[in-house]
Amino acid sequence: MTSSSKTDQIYLMTLFKEIKTSIFKVFCLILKEQEQTFTQTVLLSTIQLLQLLYIPFALKVNYIWKNNQVTDVINKILRQRNAIYLSYFEILLHVKDQGFSVFLYLFYSFSGLIVLIMLGLTLLVNQQNRKNSTNWIVLVVRISIKLMITILFFPINQIFFGLLACTSNSNGVSVLVYETDVVCWSNEHTIHGVLSIFIIFLFQIQINTFTLFLFEAKKSNTDVFAQRSGRQFSLFHIYITLSTMVYQLVETPAYSIIITLTMFVLSLHFFYQIKYSAPFYNPYVQKLWNVITAINCWTTIMINFAFFLEGPYFQNSLLGYALGIPILIGIIFKQQDQEIDLLFSNLNQAKQPNELISLCGYLLTLNEKSIKDQHSQLLLDAFLEIHEQTCPRLDCIMKNKQLLRQIQNKHQNRQIENKIIINELITQMLTFGIKMQPLNIDLRLYYSFFLIDEIKSPQLAFIELSQAENNSIPIDQQFIIYRYKKLIEDVQVENDVTKLETNNFINNQNIQISLNQKLEAQCILQLEFLAALEDEKPDLAKIDSVGFKILRIKKFIDKEWQKVQQQNVYSPSLYKIMSKYFFFVLSDEYEGNMTLMKQDKFIKLQINDLINLEQASIESSPIIILNTEQNNFGIIKDVNIASCSFLGFSKSDLIERKLSVIQPQIYINFHDQLIDNYLKRVTDIQKSKVEKVIFIKNKQGYIQQCSLQIKQLMTQNQEVFLIGKIGIELVYKPICYLICNTDGIIKEINCACIKLLRLDVQMIKASNKNIKDLFPDIMSRIPEILGKKNSIISFNINASQLNPQRSSSIKSSGMDSTLLDDCVMDESLKLQCQISEISIDLPNAGLIGYVFKFEKIATPQLSTIHNTMVDNFYKFNFKFNSQLDTYLGSYQNYMQTLHKISYDTSSIVSSQEDQQQQRQVNRKQTKKSTSISNGIKTVRLINGMLIDVEGLSEEEISEGEQNEFESIKQETKDSDSIIQSDYIFLKTKSSLISMIKSSIIPSFLNTLRYIISILIVGLLTLGYLQFFFDLNYQNEIQNGLDLFYLSNQRLSKLLVVQSYVQELKFMNLNYESLLSNYNFDELKDSNIKTLNEIKDLQSRLSQANFNLAPQYNSYQQEYEDSSIEMTQSNVVINYTFNEAIEQTLVKALSLSQQDLSSYTDDNIDLNYFETNSYNSIVYHNYVAQFYFYYYMVTVLEEKSQNVQIILILVTLILFIIYVACSILILKIKNLRDNILVLLLQVQEQQMITLKKNYEYFLQLIQSKEDEENLDYEEELRKPVQYQEEGAQDSLKTNDNDEAQFLIKKKRKKFENSHTILRNILAYFIYLIIDNNDLDSRYNAILPVLNLTSIIESYLRFGDNSFKQRYVDNNFVINFGNFDSQQYVQLLKSMISDIHKQHSENSNVLDIGYIGVFEQIFILNPCGLIKEIDPSVSQSECESFNDGIIGQGLSMATIKYIKYLEQALKNPVYFTNVRKTQLTYFKDSFQYLGDKLIESISNDFSVNQLTKVSLFTVFNLLMLFVYFFIWIPLVRNLIQSIIKTRLLFSLIPNNDLLKIKAIMQYLLQIRNPM
Repeated sequence: MTSSSKTDQIYLMTLFKEIKTSIFKVFCLILKEQEQTFTQTVLLSTIQLLQLLYIPFALKVNYIWKNNQVTDVINKILRQRNAIYLSYFEILLHVKDQGFSVFLYLFYSFSGLIVLIMLGLTLLVNQQNRKNSTNWIVLVVRISIKLMITILFFPINQIFFGLLACTSNSNGVSVLVYETDVVCWSNEHTIHGVLSIFIIFLFQIQINTFTLFLFEAKKSNTDVFAQRSGRQFSLFHIYITLSTMVYQLVETPAYSIIITLTMFVLSLHFFYQIKYSAPFYNPYVQKLWNVITAINCWTTIMINFAFFLEGPYFQNSLLGYALGIPILIGIIFKQQDQEIDLLFSNLNQAKQPNELISLCGYLLTLNEKSIKDQHSQLLLDAFLEIHEQTCPRLDCIMKNKQLLRQIQNKHQNRQIENKIIINELITQMLTFGIKMQPLNIDLRLYYSFFLIDEIKSPQLAFIELSQAENNSIPIDQQFIIYRYKKLIEDVQVENDVTKLETNNFINNQNIQISLNQKLEAQCILQLEFLAALEDEKPDLAKIDSVGFKILRIKKFIDKEWQKVQQQNVYSPSLYKIMSKYFFFVLSDEYEGNMTLMKQDKFIKLQINDLINLEQASIESSPIIILNTEQNNFGIIKDVNIASCSFLGFSKSDLIERKLSVIQPQIYINFHDQLIDNYLKRVTDIQKSKVEKVIFIKNKQGYIQQCSLQIKQLMTQNQEVFLIGKIGIELVYKPICYLICNTDGIIKEINCACIKLLRLDVQMIKASNKNIKDLFPDIMSRIPEILGKKNSIISFNINASQLNPQRSSSIKSSGMDSTLLDDCVMDESLKLQCQISEISIDLPNAGLIGYVFKFEKIATPQLSTIHNTMVDNFYKFNFKFNSQLDTYLGSYQNYMQTLHKISYDTSSIVSSQEDQQQQRQVNRKQTKKSTSISNGIKTVRLINGMLIDVEGLSEEEISEGEQNEFESIKQETKDSDSIIQSDYIFLKTKSSLISMIKSSIIPSFLNTLRYIISILIVGLLTLGYLQFFFDLNYQNEIQNGLDLFYLSNQRLSKLLVVQSYVQELKFMNLNYESLLSNYNFDELKDSNIKTLNEIKDLQSRLSQANFNLAPQYNSYQQEYEDSSIEMTQSNVVINYTFNEAIEQTLVKALSLSQQDLSSYTDDNIDLNYFETNSYNSIVYHNYVAQFYFYYYMVTVLEEKSQNVQIILILVTLILFIIYVACSILILKIKNLRDNILVLLLQVQEQQMITLKKNYEYFLQLIQSKEDEENLDYEEELRKPVQYQEEGAQDSLKTNDNDEAQFLIKKKRKKFENSHTILRNILAYFIYLIIDNNDLDSRYNAILPVLNLTSIIESYLRFGDNSFKQRYVDNNFVINFGNFDSQQYVQLLKSMISDIHKQHSENSNVLDIGYIGVFEQIFILNPCGLIKEIDPSVSQSECESFNDGIIGQGLSMATIKYIKYLEQALKNPVYFTNVRKTQLTYFKDSFQYLGDKLIESISNDFSVNQLTKVSLFTVFNLLMLFVYFFIWIPLVRNLIQSIIKTRLLFSLIPNNDLLKIKAIMQYLLQIRNPM
């Protein structure tokens, strides 16, 4: 293999890996928040079951059941059009013969949905890093995919395969099953059919990809549809697809066996995979799909049974099928869950991966059930005991007595012991199995999920997944591994719960090496940046390029540093080098100091945070340890002895129970959500010590107020716990607390309520005691009392209120029963009342109750008595004084302190952490950030020593030096005043960067953006208008052509009726020499049939009502006016043309119902018909022709005008877009150039200082030893001495002159969109050219159509007229303008013209039609005539009149005209002429005209399809341009301005203050908000 081929192979592999990773990222986004409840699963599964059962009862195969009564009812129900949910299954039957356009509308709608999903996925691939901007796209794509693979999958398959379903009609022509007017694989159908095949393959690939990738692969409580693998469930879509394919494409009943056997084989395989592979984790979902696949398999078995055995051997197979379904369901649901022989598993160690996975899963299930199920506990104990004897491994945990003893002594809880032992045992089994089968990916995945869910060790799971990834595995398992590795990484980085000891997960050394490389690169680039600024003729392009590189590397460094801080990765050298980076590279004193402070805090945290679970258990204060894992969320993990003593519970009462055991009832429903919210809010786990006042309930059911301190802890195996430390509040006088709901129902009380309010727990539990019973007006006074401390309320006491049974409660509460007597004697009490609201900050929660606090007001006699508890109320406390930066001691009222604690009832564990952090920040800012000059000492070099100016006395400073010092102090004060006012954004480097990122973009640019966006939308709108205009005009033109042709056909058929009437009259008058070989009945039947055809034509033609262009109004007026003279009994009546036709038709219908003897000259109807059909009707037929002809001309002219208008608008819009884009790009370029020019004003002294800083930092980072020089660092951090004002102004002038030269230099331009604009313009120009071409083609076709459709009428009218003139030479024809010789010449010229027109326009006529024309006119048309009229004998046709018909109608018409001339002299020729006309000409010319109209319609269809395709491409192009070119281009252009402005952040803030032009610019762009 050559080196180039290897390079190509490496490139392709790299490209494939990048594409695969991008797709995996998008699939991870889609699965991020995907949840499916059990209700949703049941609903969707029911719909999918109906999809499976539809085909066995569908219309084509329901005859197999041989039970028409039932199957007909089923199909009748399914075909109910008013039931939408039923129309879903019979969508094809509802669109059958509704028009091919309706069918295509559904086909392309579903195809568009497939394309839109792919477009959404592509959009997510390109914008996956912009989370906020893609959330809606992810949601839309997720919902669309869910619908696609469930509800819409079945109808989409029906529509796609329905477009390919063909059958033979009565004529043997292959037509579509659901659109019998469309010939299969004809011109139009071929294109749609090929596209349908392509879409079907694309759709199946898409669906199978979604099924194999988009599912939850790990057991989940939120997604009940979680699966071990998606391969089994993908068989559902394969079954539906193949079943629908054979059902639609295979003809029945001839090949019904193919359908039944295909369904049987597929359903059997589907049932086997679902039943025995058990892909679903949820047992109920698994049983549900066992039932679904079993019913489907049973259905296919019974339909095959009915197909082969129903009738001769068995009857009512459908009844047997129906009876078998409930039995089948009962068997599956009563079937025991899969159990494993534990004895056999111990004796024969599981070696196969599937057996090992099943055994481990069964052990975990037994362990979960053992808490409540004694049988499961016995099985588990027996397995462990036998395993201890049979395990061949020496390191088996069951043989490690010392470890087992440690576990027992540590936990003293059998359930916890069993869980630990089982987890250890499964770990050993799985690791041994992986060692024996290292290439089995299923085993590694199961072990990884076990480590995540049970062992709580994501780091070990990450390692296992990484090892599995190194093997050659299928792509669906590659995605599972990729996704869970990413989830573990995201949890470690983003989830606050796991921001703990992750040093084992992240290699500090690798992070430091990576950061060092980037820091060194940035430092070198910044030196290059300064060198570019110092050039005599600076190159703005180079400055811009190097600056962007610096910003890119800085962004990477910030991201890595933020990741390090989030993960609490602590490395002294890393923190030290980052502090130097902030000091010397970024010149950011604030961030440098903050980094050093964080380093100090890490050291303190390492000393203070040494608590672990064992230490928590021996604390003297009550400690409660809470579990936070997903399956045991909110479960008490452990408590210490102090907690048991305080609450009155034993350890067994609390451990492994929900925290609701000790919670007030009102909080229980919200507790888990509140803990979850708390975990999401905590920002620094190592420092989160949450403290607040709460209520807790003891075993007797009484609440007690206490303080709670929360801390989070992670054990060595990565288990995260919440540790709650309870502080007992000392209260020396009775204070009563009641917790009520919003209606006043008392939910909880404390012990003091027994003495003070005569309430105990039994009374509350026995009845819904309302606080209104004690204080009638207290609920109405809540707004008055709420928030106040000294509200007084009265409480009336009667001795009868005391229940003797409550003495036990008093004793149990620990109170002295003698206190009861004092309370009995009181009749009325004055109580001090305080009310607090209980609000829950959760959706649908809000205010849920109130806390009532009552305290007895002391009597005046007792006020003089010294209370020994007073001293306890006042305690000596220390408080931190931020201004003095020290702690001060003072006496403080302890009870008032409790009142001042913010009682946040939104959560029992929510805290004041945010307020504490805010106070800490305020103290730090007060201490360190009062101004930027705080902490800066003014020093002076005196006698070789640095002397603090503020420390010098006046005697030690000379007068000149004193003045210099005063000026320096004044300058410092001025600088501080500037910073505190307008230049506050220069306080820190981060504030400067934030200001620049939020800086104002010129409104002119935003206006251009909006204008261009509106113009693009306008361009898309014009595209839609052009498309629909074209479709509408084409439909109108096609309609006009049809009407034009039908108008000529109407005249032709009227003349046929004229021939029939003439034959009947001559038959009655016994003109035997003029008669043809027709009898009366044949003529009468043919006449009635032709009249019915004329009625249909007249009905359609009379409904046509068009408005012609103003220049053609005369033709419309003539068509609509009553200008046709109709003669009846020498009376002339004027009619419109349509009325004249109808009058003539009425008389003809009347004649058709009369007998032969009535056909005489005395018959009024006959006279009316003959007189007007030979004169008014024929003479004025041009009225209808001109009307329909100029209607088409009007349409074509309007179309041409509209197309020209649209083209002008498109050209104008494209020109404006081009100009606006050019102005936008040039304006942004100029803005960026001006920014870069401002950077040239940095002074030389400033750049020298920056160079020294960069070089020093570069030396530090490149040296392997710690070589920091503190003295040199102090020297580098001294303020820079600047030039005089005049020199500085001079420098600015030079720089500006330099800039004027540089702006003229060319820089790299943004890629323009000329090609795209040209393509869009080319699209519209093509439409114009195509429209003009179509107009010319239609103008050329119109004469051909007119001549082809009217020539038959002229030939027939010659026959009728010549015969009528022969009988009656005085008969008026064509108002006396009929001349036989002239008419013969007219017929000859028409025959010549028809050949000439077809020859000249052969390039615009369809090839198929040209072939038909040649067959009829030049070749032998007898075969076609026989196909048209089976009553015509082909041999007779070929031998008729010396075989003249067999030579083609071209010769036949010439001889026909010759016979007409001779017939006037010899009537014998009339018989031959009439036979030729009615038998051969009539059908031949009509067939030729129909073929011409058909070819025009096909041409319309092809042209329409071409325009639909181009329109689709145009829309896709416009969407692509807008979403993938325009939006990213504008974003990059705007960001380029911001990035160029960010180059100011490379200059120290103090140096920026000295450059007035830069400061003016920064003030100008600053966002006032």
